[in-house]
Amino acid sequence: MLLLAAAALAVPFFAERFDANAIPADWKVRAIESSGGGEASKVTVENGQLVVATGKSGKKFSGLARKFELRSVSWLKVQARVQSDVAGGSGTCDVVLRFDGGVVEPARPCLPRDDAGPYTRFVQVPPGARDVEFAMYNTQPGTVRFDDILLEAVNIEWKTVNRGSFSYYWQGNDSFREDSLLANDELVDKTLALLGTGTKVHLGVWKYPDVATLEQYTGVHAEGYVEGDTLHTTVRTDARNIVQMLARAWGSTPPPALADGLPVHVLGQWDDREPRMVTRRLVGEGKCPSLAELLDSSRYASLGADRVLVAGALVSWLVEVKGAEAVKAAYGSSNAASALESALGMSLPEAEAKFRAWL
Repeated sequence: MLLLAAAALAVPFFAERFDANAIPADWKVRAIESSGGGEASKVTVENGQLVVATGKSGKKFSGLARKFELRSVSWLKVQARVQSDVAGGSGTCDVVLRFDGGVVEPARPCLPRDDAGPYTRFVQVPPGARDVEFAMYNTQPGTVRFDDILLEAVNIEWKTVNRGSFSYYWQGNDSFREDSLLANDELVDKTLALLGTGTKVHLGVWKYPDVATLEQYTGVHAEGYVEGDTLHTTVRTDARNIVQMLARAWGSTPPPALADGLPVHVLGQWDDREPRMVTRRLVGEGKCPSLAELLDSSRYASLGADRVLVAGALVSWLVEVKGAEAVKAAYGSSNAASALESALGMSLPEAEAKFRAWL
């Protein structure tokens, strides 16, 4: 795993291992959240670990918290080792930060954990923030154990350049080459032309050298993900995510086949493979998924790796025979198959036959 050297200058706020088997004097047990009556979560120190246990009927959530003043601090480094038996979900069951008493920001999603060693997160301090509260609590039924926690102020330098529709950010020598900048500009132009909108866009692209580093800065384990108008990615031209960001004008939760197919159509290829040719081969081998299977969101992920190219071929066919409006109708619909039938003026089996003849 590549660790970014820019975080070398560190000023520690604290490091705590709970070796005294008691709650440290500088920390406070306090209510963090409450959603009604019921049993409150229990906060104890056992066997050198902070233990936060929440019952099934728990509605009052307590945790261990400590507040620190921030002076000329732009980034924080958080470390912790977490073990939890919670089911996971939308709750909080890890380290959280709260700047100036505002919104709680979890360091990681709430999931079952069994960290072999401390994980690391880098968190950007909001401009003008005066203080930060570091807390550990659990809003899910189950037990979470914390150990080896650390908070440091660190100096991290991000390089940036504004180009076209993008603001790019990177560290060290992991910069954007000219061919990547041109490819991204071309991708935006082609996508906006397809969408039929002249609206100017401006997107932020944060580039990380690998998945592990992206997770250190975002808490998300992925090669790329979108947060508003910001893309966090490990590649310099993340076509799938860029096209999906631009296509939100058509719908924010498209069926997976069209979410995949749209960038493939815009690019005209995927991994240097031609969608129409691959789909034609799959039809000849009797391995091509039907349109009903392709548009079924619950089945799409199980259709094999070539499903992305078939989806791209489908979008290209739709654009050629009915225009982008046909794609738009299905892209923004909760029932893509029905929307496509209406846009095409034919049943799905009839569309299937025409699509395969087009191949």
